[in-house]
Amino acid sequence: MDDGQKGRESLIGNLATEQSKQASQIASGYAIRTGLVQKMAPGDKTFHVVALKNNKIKMHSSKTRVEGDKVFLIQGKVPKILMSGETGDILLSSGDQNSRDQLLGMFLTQRYQGKYFGKS
Repeated sequence: MDDGQKGRESLIGNLATEQSKQASQIASGYAIRTGLVQKMAPGDKTFHVVALKNNKIKMHSSKTRVEGDKVFLIQGKVPKILMSGETGDILLSSGDQNSRDQLLGMFLTQRYQGKYFGKS
């Protein structure tokens, strides 16, 4: 939802509880993953690792798939995904399905709001 004010593009992100934000991210990721909504590929030829560590979402961008694979492995046994920026596809994932859906939904909704700049 957008109220038209810069910095307040997402009412969910600004006014809701952590639990409702998580549920919204899971629902968004599920809808994207199952094709209920159209997936929009960023088209940036970059590989993105999105991980959930200590209840915080961490992101990292890599220029090559080999580097992306390395970053994915370094994250350890936490819920995580490796996404292709060119196609928007999930290339690798670990963790339960709700966590993976949450990471996908959070990444893509933040990406299209211009809030993610590929910093780890």
